[in-house]
Amino acid sequence: MLGAKSPDSGGQGRFCWLRSAGAGAGAAGLGVWLSRNSLRPEVALATTARHGHGVPADPALPEMAIIQGDDPALLARQAVEELGGMRRFVSRGDIVLVKPNIGWDRTPEQAANTNPDVVAEIVRQCLGAGAKRVIVTDVSCNEARRCFQRSGIAEAAQRVGAEIILPDPSRFKDVDLKGEVLREWPYSILSSMSTRSSTYRSPNTTHSRAQLLE
Repeated sequence: MLGAKSPDSGGQGRFCWLRSAGAGAGAAGLGVWLSRNSLRPEVALATTARHGHGVPADPALPEMAIIQGDDPALLARQAVEELGGMRRFVSRGDIVLVKPNIGWDRTPEQAANTNPDVVAEIVRQCLGAGAKRVIVTDVSCNEARRCFQRSGIAEAAQRVGAEIILPDPSRFKDVDLKGEVLREWPYSILSSMSTRSSTYRSPNTTHSRAQLLE
């Protein structure tokens, strides 16, 4: 049983426990499928990685877009357009990391994770803006393979051309992030991520706002 801190916790820190339990043939088959279609993070570049991927502020554009409706993919598309379009954030040749909420072993109907249609739309837009690769990952609170599968995100993201990375707690390293508030934190980075990359954090499916973070 392995524990990993979740960065959205308070001062005490929230621990999400990844449990290894016996699973049936379906879960075992899913594990093989995800293992063959995913990459594992490495720590070699953790201390030299670029930590900021912000874009210059534009007074003509809002800092946040709030869109309401019933079509998750359309909501994501309209929100990004309101913020200036994906080409404002992604350049040709970039490697993009999309970080949805894939924390829970729940189906899309239970609305605990980011809607898979939102993730797929963001991936499509990143690739359409010229991204070389789009990677989708998260540090799950429940068992990661089940979270990625039952949320529908692994299938939806791969269907439109994204790569899936499963969290591996053994590959995390405590790194001094040199932040004003957040200093040392478990950190992982892909050895194949370039210094010119972008990070997109997609919202939970129960919210209709899209937020682009540095």
